[in-house]
Amino acid sequence: MDLSSIHLNLPDFQKFNPEDEKTAIEQLENLKRFENKNAFAREQLIFYYLQKDISKAQQLAIESRSLIPKNPHFSLYLAQIAVDNKQCSQAKEYAKEAKDKSFGNFSIELPLQKVYQKCPT
Repeated sequence: MDLSSIHLNLPDFQKFNPEDEKTAIEQLENLKRFENKNAFAREQLIFYYLQKDISKAQQLAIESRSLIPKNPHFSLYLAQIAVDNKQCSQAKEYAKEAKDKSFGNFSIELPLQKVYQKCPT
């Protein structure tokens, strides 16, 4: 499997360079097809689609949440999408789910603060 466009050492969450976007997305899609429960590939694709095609990001996050239910990132993404769609009750549910699954992990807690700011309790 070719993953030459994926660079784990990049400091940003997105692990490919913009100039490699097309190839990297193909490689991530291939990785996801090869190993359907590959959380890394799914998270990279969701993060990418959050910026390009929100409905595709949402669909992939829902699917991923079902396939890998213990991963808090998928609930976090769904909370962020719900906030952007002004669906605060749903955003709060996903946010609580992400928080519970993460056991207080800072990488989940920090982005959840934006959800709570936009949808206060």
